Amino acid sequence: MVLQIRLPDKPKVVVRGKEVFIIMEEGFEIYGGEEKSYREAVRLAYELEVELKAVDYVKQHLLDFIEEMREYLTTKQIDERLIDSIIDDGHFFARIEYFKSRRKTQDPDSTLKVFNENTHTDYFIV
Repeated sequence: MVLQIRLPDKPKVVVRGKEVFIIMEEGFEIYGGEEKSYREAVRLAYELEVELKAVDYVKQHLLDFIEEMREYLTTKQIDERLIDSIIDDGHFFARIEYFKSRRKTQDPDSTLKVFNENTHTDYFIV
């Protein structure tokens, strides 16, 4: 299966000497640290740039999907509070399924442990 993914152009990560800087979409820079060598800084910059762009890609596609689902449920005359609950529950159970599929272990409780360790309620804005 060939994925057709086009990551966003920003943020950019640049190396100056052995220092790594993240250039955000808004134009400001964030200091990313200093590595032991220029070569290590370049490796880190590459990985960091792909990671940040991938996070932005996933975030935007999830937001687009949520908005599309919200519009669909609204056309079905579903109450707004129920729509929020449907989206929250769908996200919650998708994360559980994701962690279950990623963990190959003998410990049946490990998936729930990993899920709980990786669930950050501070991501939600109320």
